[in-house]
Amino acid sequence: MPDTKLRAKTGCVTCRQRRVKCDEEKPSCRNCSRFGRSCSWPKANDMADRRHRRRRVTPVLSPSTTDSTSSPKNDKISHDIVPIPNNRPSLATINHPLFETEAEFELMHHFYNFHFTSLTLPTKDKAYFLQCQSDLMKMISNNKTIKYAILANCASNKHVLLNNDRFCPQFWSLDAMSNPKPHVIGAVKLLSLRNRDNGSLRPFTQSYDRINVESVLYQGFLLSIRRPFRPDFRLDSEFITHAEDLLRSYDNANPSFSKPSIVLGVPTSLYRLILRIIDSYNVPRNRLLDHLIGLKMELQYWEQLLLDDQDSQNVHHGDSCFNDLMIIATSLLLDLITETLASRDDTDCPLVSVEDAGGKPWRWQLDLAMNILQCPEEHQKWSSCYLGAWPLLILGYGARSIEEITLVKDILTKMQQRIGYGEVQRIREELDEITTYKVPDGRMYQELLSLPPPD
Repeated sequence: MPDTKLRAKTGCVTCRQRRVKCDEEKPSCRNCSRFGRSCSWPKANDMADRRHRRRRVTPVLSPSTTDSTSSPKNDKISHDIVPIPNNRPSLATINHPLFETEAEFELMHHFYNFHFTSLTLPTKDKAYFLQCQSDLMKMISNNKTIKYAILANCASNKHVLLNNDRFCPQFWSLDAMSNPKPHVIGAVKLLSLRNRDNGSLRPFTQSYDRINVESVLYQGFLLSIRRPFRPDFRLDSEFITHAEDLLRSYDNANPSFSKPSIVLGVPTSLYRLILRIIDSYNVPRNRLLDHLIGLKMELQYWEQLLLDDQDSQNVHHGDSCFNDLMIIATSLLLDLITETLASRDDTDCPLVSVEDAGGKPWRWQLDLAMNILQCPEEHQKWSSCYLGAWPLLILGYGARSIEEITLVKDILTKMQQRIGYGEVQRIREELDEITTYKVPDGRMYQELLSLPPPD
């Protein structure tokens, strides 16, 4: 039979590879949206039913060739059991004048065995992570600029974690300005210039190129959303689109192994929604209501993913919880900004009410978030992952009681102690200034969070 006979149904490439049912919702199916995976769709020639394809003559392999190339009997693709590359270089075997002093060796050991892991998500694919680490170590051995940048980063991290200043004079010193903007702007420009032509990407560095794109995107998103009520940075939308195209090109170049996000954690479409929510401050008053209603309608898709997890009792399992807390914080942020805009304009906004339009109670997001964070496993996971910093900031601003904000601050403190993430300290200090809480009827009440000022 001809190859052109199409299947009655198909799913996205990622779901087909993982052998899971796909709801075929476009542009991104529910599975890929929930787990932050790239969702790509097969072309017409990929949809031919293999049962109707002509058999091709295959060469007879010699016994030795068969033994070396045979695949496991179970060909189901699982990112949890994918083979780990055994060509990972160890620190002891990397030559070149890589480690010129004992201090350099100590810092690189910190990077290789701890810090690089803390800069990536705990749900990352292990084989892909090790391949990226291997590529990076090769780059370090051939480029001293990269080497010293990593040494400085590790010295900074050890200073935060251990209050250890002995590396400061030689490798790193605290920037008095502490302004990340020039670095992010520079990274965006460099990435835009270097990867303007997608075809120029070299296969050797492809794995780490993907980390570069995700990292610059994340830092740009973070800088744009880290002060949601006083935004002072805006990531260029054209760059976001360009970066999304690059990530898609990497996945399409290797369709047999769809790599989950190693840095971003959630789909870029959710980050874009957060940016549009923050942009509400710049919307003209005569268009504000329509703008907020549109955001609410778009958010309903993400909230439904969240509630589906709750209904299936999967909220505490798998990497979907990275989506869950981000969706909760995004939904809460829209409510907080809507209330702020209504108060600023001294008008009654139809979106501000004690109960959500869908019947959900006021601040329902806090109930879900507290259930997640009070689970010991989730408490451990979020206090060990940088991705939780921004959701915890929003939860702190939306807290309804001292008990809720105390839990948020406790996780932030543990996060600071475990990964030494500087942004966490800034968020912790910002939340320390909050002493008032809003109740459902709009009134404010105050609770003492620290010692009173001296008389």
